[in-house]
Parts: sequence; structure tokens; C-alpha cells
Amino acid sequence: FLLSFITVVALTGSGVTTPNPKQYSDAVRAHQASTVNGNSAALIGHVPTGASAVATTVQAKLRKMVSVTDFCAVGDGVTDDTAAIQAAHDIAVASSYQQVLFPAGTYQFTTLTWSPHVCARTSGKVYLRTANASGRTIQVSDQYGRPALYGLNSPRNNVFDGQFILINTNSSNTATAWSFGGSSSSYYCNLATVLKGVETRGFHGGVYEFRYNAFLLSIEDSFDYGNNGNRIKIAAPVTNTGEGLRFINTTFGTGTSYVLDVNTAHVASIDFIGCSADYTLGLNKPGNSAPLVAVNWNGGHLEWDTVAAAYLQNDGGMTWNIDGAYLTSGLTVGFHNPFVSDTTGNSTTRIVNAKYAFAPSVNTLHRV
Repeated sequence: FLLSFITVVALTGSGVTTPNPKQYSDAVRAHQASTVNGNSAALIGHVPTGASAVATTVQAKLRKMVSVTDFCAVGDGVTDDTAAIQAAHDIAVASSYQQVLFPAGTYQFTTLTWSPHVCARTSGKVYLRTANASGRTIQVSDQYGRPALYGLNSPRNNVFDGQFILINTNSSNTATAWSFGGSSSSYYCNLATVLKGVETRGFHGGVYEFRYNAFLLSIEDSFDYGNNGNRIKIAAPVTNTGEGLRFINTTFGTGTSYVLDVNTAHVASIDFIGCSADYTLGLNKPGNSAPLVAVNWNGGHLEWDTVAAAYLQNDGGMTWNIDGAYLTSGLTVGFHNPFVSDTTGNSTTRIVNAKYAFAPSVNTLHRV
């Protein structure tokens, strides 16, 4: 900095000259602004508004959130941004679980692993586009980043929160879109709103999968459409999963699949609040065994476009409670006959306060 303030005298063959000090101040500023020298924003102060605000630097302020573009993600729909997105996540984990920002764009990727303690946010509409053929596409588990407090002591976190649209462009895929929970009982994904405002399209192996220690989770204001894989998958032998699992204002859209595919004795309760199931094959995949599950569907909308079988085939020992839902058939196909089929002694289905597009007969509504 001294070059900016000291007059430097240079001797020449014809006498003494005094260089312009601006030459040196410009050089100093160029050095400070150089990303190669690692200075730049670290030397610029930032004072937040407010009487008790604490001064910091621009660099410290900018580093409070990680952007995928910091790691060369392009978001042009052509470049493979997998490594850049994963690098941004890993730095966020290493930096006390900062947020990861996705600027508006289309990010091509293959598969991702994500800590439930890292929040991904958008600035504008973000398309996450994959051609993943099989397996899990985005896996969320604390085996990919775990703070000192985890499991039952975890703080709540929004994991993917914003205008994310996850799309699989491989029309013959058998991939699952979202997988929550550990690959073993040593890992967790719990106490979190894992998706908020997220849209999922084109997955034919499943939409939401829940594995070990996936409990007290919420999926809110989300939408899936054109997915021919069953929407919610919980399979044996996972344990400690599904307890307090909630879907709030979520739509399960068109697709030749069931809403619920649960085949384990370790799930206790799943709640649907203000949700819609539109043009799905049915509510519950038949042939599974899930004797401990209580499913509570409160409000919302149930609509179908085929009556080939009972809309709710409750043959796995579940207890289904449907309260205040609006029931209707699309494309004037009529009402299922029966609407509910309980074919095992310990299966129970209750429908109360339902609203109908047209009044079904008693024997059409429920058959044991």
C-alpha cells in the first residue's frame, strides 16, 4: 500500500523525474482484485445495516452460501454438471453444512449423493435432468455428511427447497427418483422436510423410496407426473422407517402405478394431508404385507380413469382411514365396483365425510 502514498524519485541521465503516483495505485488495485493472488473480496469491507450489525468482508459474506457455479456447473442442458454439483455439496458439508444455490438453468447429471443436513435452494426455475437407466438417482442420507448432532438429535432442515424439476429423459428407465435413508441401520435421514415445492417426472422404477432410519420426514407442496413407477416405496428388510412420514399438499399425477408400495412390518404411520392422487392405477399395491401400517388420508382429491379393479385393494393388513376426501372418476368411466376391497381378516378401511362426484351404491363403495 505504501506505493500509493510515497513519492518515488527516479534518476535519469538528464536529471530528476517524479513518476505519476497513479501508476502505483493502479498496480496495487489490480493486485488486490486478482483472483490468482487470492485477495480480491477479502480486502473489501462490508457493513450490514442496523445499529448492532457486525462489519465483515465481502468475501466472508459471499461465502455464506455455496453455488454450484462456483465449481464450474454450466446449467446449459448439455454439459455434464454431475462433478460440479457434487463438489459444491461436498464443500458445503465441509463448511459447517452451508446451503447450496442452484441459479436458474438446466443441469444435466447422472446420479447424486446428498446429506440431509445440506439445503439446496434455487434462484429461479431449475431443471435437474438425468438419463439414469436404473438404480437410485438422488440418494439422501447422513452417510454423505453427518454433523455432531444426528439421528434423534438432528436439527430440522429443508433439503431440496425451491423450484426444482427432476426429469428422467430415458423412456425405458427403471430408476428411482428420490431415495431417503441409510443403506444400513447405521445411517439416518430424519427430522427434515426433504422436498418442498419439487416436481418429479419420468421415473418408471419409483418416485419416493424410504430406507433405514427414514422417519419424521415431510414432503410438501410437491408434484409428480408421468411416473410409471410406484410413487412411495418401502421394502423389507428396512427398519425404523416411515414413522411420522407426512405428505402435505402433494399431488401424485398420471401414471400406470400405485401410490403406495409398502412391503415391510416396520412402518407405523403415513399421513396424507390435502393431497391428490389423479389417474393412478390405485392407492395401494396389492399382494404386499404391511400389518402395522396406518394410512391416514385427510382431505384432498382422489380421481381415477379406470375401473378394472378395486381402487383401494387393502389386502396386506393395513388400516386405511380416508376422511373428507373428494372422490371422482375421470373421463366418465364410472365408479369402481368395488371401490375398496379388504381381502384379509386384519385389514381395515374407514371412509368418512367423503364427497362424491356422484352417489355410489353401498355395495359399490366397500366390499369385504
